[in-house]
Amino acid sequence: MIKYRWVILSLLLFATTINYKLPENHKKVDQEELAYIKSDQDFSPASAENKISHLQLIKHRETWAVVVGKLLADPIWWFYIFWGASFLNKKFGINIDQYAKIQEIILRLPETGIIPELFGLITYKKTSGKHAQNPDVSES
Repeated sequence: MIKYRWVILSLLLFATTINYKLPENHKKVDQEELAYIKSDQDFSPASAENKISHLQLIKHRETWAVVVGKLLADPIWWFYIFWGASFLNKKFGINIDQYAKIQEIILRLPETGIIPELFGLITYKKTSGKHAQNPDVSES
């Protein structure tokens, strides 16, 4: 079943892409909603006045957060993807078929952290400083 979930998700994505209609052509979008949708089209992120050079990006903390995160995480992922099989074969005698199962587990573990977030199970509401899951817990 795991093998087929990507096929099902791809078909759903393809079906929604085919059925997508522009707001101007959608029968459920009225003129007021269409005006609201188009109200922010004056700002275009790709316009010439909004472009920023690579040298200017270095000044932003967000850029350094991404760079440092990549520098810390990528060596670990590359180890698991490329050198992990060789290491486990030499150290424990695990062949490539056995390693494929181990690698799938290793690469799927981050998904377990994102799935609750996708469904909004791990959220914190800023309204009145209460936790979303337990409203009795207040912010200190």
